[in-house]
Amino acid sequence: MICPKCGAKLVCCEKTFRCENNHTYDRARQGYVNLMLGGNHGDSKEMVAARHRFLNADYYHLLKERLEEIVTRLQVRVLLDLGCGEGYYTSGMSRHVAECYGVDLSKDALKIASRMDKHTQYVVASIFRLPFEDESIDGITNIFAPAPVDECARVLKNRGIYIRVAPHRRHLYGLKKKLYDQVYENEMELIKDERFELIGRVKVEDVIHIDDHDDIEALFMMTPYYWKSSKEAAHKVAEMEHLDTEIEFDIQIYRKKEETVTKKNIYLKHGSFTIRSAFQDDASQLVEWWNDGRVMAHAGFPKGLHIDEAKVKQQLCSDTNHKRLIIEKDSRAIGEMGLHYVDDKTAEIGIKICDLKMQDQGYGKQVLSLLIQYLFEEEKMVKIILDTDLENERAQHVYEQLGFKKVRVNIDSWVNQLGEKRSSVDYEMKREHFKSYL
Repeated sequence: MICPKCGAKLVCCEKTFRCENNHTYDRARQGYVNLMLGGNHGDSKEMVAARHRFLNADYYHLLKERLEEIVTRLQVRVLLDLGCGEGYYTSGMSRHVAECYGVDLSKDALKIASRMDKHTQYVVASIFRLPFEDESIDGITNIFAPAPVDECARVLKNRGIYIRVAPHRRHLYGLKKKLYDQVYENEMELIKDERFELIGRVKVEDVIHIDDHDDIEALFMMTPYYWKSSKEAAHKVAEMEHLDTEIEFDIQIYRKKEETVTKKNIYLKHGSFTIRSAFQDDASQLVEWWNDGRVMAHAGFPKGLHIDEAKVKQQLCSDTNHKRLIIEKDSRAIGEMGLHYVDDKTAEIGIKICDLKMQDQGYGKQVLSLLIQYLFEEEKMVKIILDTDLENERAQHVYEQLGFKKVRVNIDSWVNQLGEKRSSVDYEMKREHFKSYL
């Protein structure tokens, strides 16, 4: 595992995980370790208790058994279960692997998981910001949880296995018929990502008979219907004493392609400045900046982007050739950078100091030097390109001091949010021209 603060490797000594920069994380009494920075937004105690009750009654034992068979057949040695909850599936699979980890946001869930399964190291963390080294995991399971494809591609070894479980078309159809007048089958989606190939697909199905009212209530609480249903539907559940329903699971088995080149998460530090990859929990800060016309004016949006947090989170998960980076000074976010891998030899970058109090302090030159140095030395880029507004003379001066060469001026090449024609300047830099200000 790696330190969530600095990215250095964590070493466990007795009950404490420690990195070379002396950041420490203690194991809880139950055995899990909390590597989540910031707030914890895991499932509530009530949701955890409901799911634990239902799953431990073994209504889904066929899925559990099939997953154990698949993990054993594929000879997974180091397994990571994402969104593991109380460890119902994790604990079974852990008996068939050499090393096992379970990640979830809920401390309450991991307290239960850690008590019942001592072979697995359970970790409080976001599945969209995994505290694991690049290419360190043989197999990942992702059972009824969001699919963090970028992080899976990063931490999986070449030809590593990614097992995703989603509802099949008629999963819990009998329950839905009790709740709704109009019932639809579930939509089924496969992961479409060039870094993964689908190598197998298994349907697990059965009909379960539930004769315990509390188990029916627990099942309802652990489904999306609990949040989406009307009071009338919830009242129907409250009156149920028996339920017969189909259960159908879609097990999708992917392999990470051997030729995949995964752009790593970035963590760069120099003095008081840090540049790091943006993650899902940065979305609210980005929304605040992007909707502020004062921040976005130079980018052509003097009225702001009018974007919501859900859309920003989607963008952060989508294109792996485009990276959003956060600039921090003394551990406080002050701006952002864009990084686009045009090809294996060329990177396009951009920068905004978004904290208005931090602008015009000369920080841009240092931050750009840190990223450019990384791209030339670590990513082995041959050329770095960027552009800026023709009227932004301050930015042009900084770029030229760093060694960027003006390539062309594009007159009236774009239109801003107010319908005004704007002109831009294209720059490029090769390694021999770079002048660092670190």
